[in-house]
Amino acid sequence: MTSSPFRRPRFSLLEPFPSDNGDNIRTYPELLAFNAKYNPSHIFCLQGGKDHNAAPLPITFAQAQLSVQRCMGWLAKNVEGIHSPREVNGKVEKAATVGILMGSDVGIVIYMMALLSLGVPVVLLSARLTPIAIAHLLKSTFAGSVIVSQRCQRAASEALASYGSGEKIPNIYEPISYDRFLEDAEWDSLEIPPKYDIVKETDCNVLILHSSGTTGLPKPIYHPHKYMLGYAACHLFEENDKVDGVNFSTLPLFHGFGLLSPSLALSVGKPFCIPPASIIPTATSTLSLLRLSNARSLMSVPSILEDLLYLPQSEGINVLRTLDFVAVGGGPIKSSVGAALVEAGVKLLNHMGATEIGAIAPIFLPGPDYNWRYLLLRKDIGLRLEDPGDGSGLFKLIGRPFGWNQEFPVQDLLQCNPRAPDSQFKILGRADDLIVLATGEKVLPRMMEMTVANDCRVKEAIAFGDGRFNIGLVVEASIDLNVKDEGEMSAYVEEIWPSVLAGNEFTDNHGKITSKGMIVVTTPSHKQLARTDKGSLARKTIAQDFAEEIDAAYRKVEIEGIEAIPDSVEDKKTWLKALVGDIIKISPNDPTWSDSDDFFELGMDSLQATILRRKILASITKSGCEFRELSPDFIFKCPTINTLHALLSGNVSDSGGERAERMNEMVRKYVSNIRSLPAPTMAPTSIVLLTGSTGSLGSFLLAQLTALPQVSKVICLNRRANSPSSKDLHSRQKTALSKGGITVPASSWEKITIHEADLKIPSFGLPDSDYDSLRSVTHIIHNAWPMDFNRSLESFEPHFHATQNIISLALSANESNPQNKPRILFTSSVAAVGRYPALTGSALIPEEPMYDAQVTDHFGYPEAKWVCEQLIEEASRIHTGRIETASVRIGQLTGSESSGAWSPKEHFPSILKSSQTIGSLPDIKGTLSWIPVDRAAKVVIELLFQPSPPDPVYHLENPMRQPWSDLLVLLSRALDLPSKIIPFEAWLDKVRSITDVEKNPAGKVVKFLEEEFTAMASGAVVLDTKKARRVSRTLAGSGGIGSRHVDLYVKYWRSVGHLS
Repeated sequence: MTSSPFRRPRFSLLEPFPSDNGDNIRTYPELLAFNAKYNPSHIFCLQGGKDHNAAPLPITFAQAQLSVQRCMGWLAKNVEGIHSPREVNGKVEKAATVGILMGSDVGIVIYMMALLSLGVPVVLLSARLTPIAIAHLLKSTFAGSVIVSQRCQRAASEALASYGSGEKIPNIYEPISYDRFLEDAEWDSLEIPPKYDIVKETDCNVLILHSSGTTGLPKPIYHPHKYMLGYAACHLFEENDKVDGVNFSTLPLFHGFGLLSPSLALSVGKPFCIPPASIIPTATSTLSLLRLSNARSLMSVPSILEDLLYLPQSEGINVLRTLDFVAVGGGPIKSSVGAALVEAGVKLLNHMGATEIGAIAPIFLPGPDYNWRYLLLRKDIGLRLEDPGDGSGLFKLIGRPFGWNQEFPVQDLLQCNPRAPDSQFKILGRADDLIVLATGEKVLPRMMEMTVANDCRVKEAIAFGDGRFNIGLVVEASIDLNVKDEGEMSAYVEEIWPSVLAGNEFTDNHGKITSKGMIVVTTPSHKQLARTDKGSLARKTIAQDFAEEIDAAYRKVEIEGIEAIPDSVEDKKTWLKALVGDIIKISPNDPTWSDSDDFFELGMDSLQATILRRKILASITKSGCEFRELSPDFIFKCPTINTLHALLSGNVSDSGGERAERMNEMVRKYVSNIRSLPAPTMAPTSIVLLTGSTGSLGSFLLAQLTALPQVSKVICLNRRANSPSSKDLHSRQKTALSKGGITVPASSWEKITIHEADLKIPSFGLPDSDYDSLRSVTHIIHNAWPMDFNRSLESFEPHFHATQNIISLALSANESNPQNKPRILFTSSVAAVGRYPALTGSALIPEEPMYDAQVTDHFGYPEAKWVCEQLIEEASRIHTGRIETASVRIGQLTGSESSGAWSPKEHFPSILKSSQTIGSLPDIKGTLSWIPVDRAAKVVIELLFQPSPPDPVYHLENPMRQPWSDLLVLLSRALDLPSKIIPFEAWLDKVRSITDVEKNPAGKVVKFLEEEFTAMASGAVVLDTKKARRVSRTLAGSGGIGSRHVDLYVKYWRSVGHLS
């Protein structure tokens, strides 16, 4: 957004405040304020949104600073007890600590910055904590308030419910979303408390993070302002290094590693991009945002990098190898995975941190001499290595956290790289009992182990699970057991299971033991648990001694209670719902749980998603059927019963693959031609070229366009007729207008020019002088299309030529005006995406391009519309900044709401004619979203002339959905068929049995009615119209179809002899 170079702030970590060597930056908020002053238009953050195909939202430093100031005003006004530090009796008194318990998005940074600016202590709480852990931290930090986002409300409420009667319960406040602080000026008038300008380096009651403590509950870790400056300085980038490329991070902002990316943005101008709080990052979502943000680097955890490595067709690797670096931390990466990434050309960077000290390994651009198996230690925060003197060759890392008066030993043991013993070190593992799962999430199982060991039937219990997706327990029984007797073992596990469940209460969700199969039982006489010289259990040795039993336990859980996938559609859905319900502890019969509800909104976490994935894969294996390979994150991509069912039922047949390939071949064929077309820019005049002006929608478009004062000319390209005379052309157009009940005044006819054209021929078959006159066009509505549902894809090839020629005209239009940037609007159809719900399980179709050819209904008309959508979008992409394009997918248009004119050749009037012949209307279930054609024309024109560049796709259907049952009552009354409504299939049987197509026109579209109509017309396919409503006032205020409309349409059909 700016061409000016980024001015780096200067500050010192080791020099005391104030320092002459820098810009007098002492705090994180001052770092932001510096950037807002000197780098205001540089990008601070790119925030991913819920629309996974949309570019992330850019936020500048100036916008971030303004949002923080607005947040400060909101906090001061709304949160009880908020005030800046004040001196009372010679001592500084601060407001009570405020907790932040939110999903991870830029809102966390805004609220943290605002509280730090106000001098209010802030405790960052992980959104993954259990209620017990949340309550413990709030009590330990004497929190008076907690900011809780919607998704964390349940956990917070349960936490506060555990407070005793004499304890002061913190107030809960729901936060204002970051986008409102960015956009709304209503907060600007709020008063901000005066700034307390005294910053003490020894004041650690500033930012409070948490980690796992030896008691099994997280402990608060207090930090001063300089702690966050430590993250900002965690790099080896020289002043002249070009490091301004976007850095994408999958790490949550409530953890230390997650704070590194915004800190680097503040210190070296490297913008950070993060996913929305609504998703759990996966390989697929990471890949998507890497592309959408044009990221140059990545920070992530081992499990996501492993999934990226194994994405099909090297899709992940091909993106990762282009990045400047890929920093991995949060847990050890498998040696095989790291080696494969580096061998493929990925610049892997090992990172490490400790909550007490902060980031320990600097970020830099790894060169050929860097060994990814080792990490570099920072030299700017006073770290040192200590040899314990035991001859092991291992070292302890010692540091002194900012503001502390004592040193802190990091619990990981380090080993020197013999080739670089002074600078490179390998992490061998933690010296304490922390278990690091494959996801990077950490489990401290000591309280669980103690709870189980307190059972009188248990002598010892120790957890395992390093590098796995979930943990288990090795239990040494205190009673005699025959370990080889499976029945005796099962009975024993049943007896101690209540103790395991009690132990689960002390761990976060990802650390719970959810299966009895994860209990490995031994006895002293069978195999004793190894101990250290001090008598404590030797966790790693035990894991090695019981490796065979542990592997068997994981294998057992893989197939535990597994059934083969049922064959029938309904049985498969029932099976899926029971499977998911068992995992997330919701009854399949719960009336509040619908098949379209998102599992993660229902409370599913990453561990439960892993369990579900394992069980489904095991069921596929047990079924013994061939099944296409599923991606590692298919649960995250299909998080509802409907979408999972569609996935498991949707093995694409060869014919389906051929169909999609034919459609994609058409796109490739015509895109190759578009690439070679000349490249224009833009013109500001309003001369509109319209195709299809004699059709129903086209007639209203023509009439409404000529009525607009900003339109000086409308050029119509109409198909050839027997007579080429201008009089005949105008007569045909007037006839079409008359059929629609449209009157165009004489003054408007002066704006209309009509050419007889063949759109599929280059230059439309026009004389050179006529074609040259078309180069003045500024707007094009490509609306010409035959309404024939029986044609094949190939038969629409002339229309692909026509679309290509329309694009060619737009590109050549700048020959007459170099400033011209023609805008093309293509009228597409809802049928072009009619199978989207069947593929995804979501009835709501997003307003965005669809690249999968399987989304179309299975007949030529929508297949051809889809091909043209691709051509239109590709033209805009290839000729970026030169032409603008948009496709408008249109739902069911009805007749004019002024004249009632509705072409009897369309499928619904045909249904009514056949219904009169049969004597009954078909019973159509669900809802409809009809919109009158004249109203739709107005929407199209509002989309065409919007002041901003258009989005690639808009949807045009009535946002007010109505029950079919209501409309059928009106129709039966208007057609004199009272109470004559029969089941749709029975009605269709009668249609098939009548051969007279004059009396039974529905017989001509019986295939469409059999295969597509009910899904398309009954609410199973719903177009999301948010983007269109934002542009079009007409669509935003659109009402439904009432009795007035029905009576008008029936009257018209009778007047033209269609209905009796």
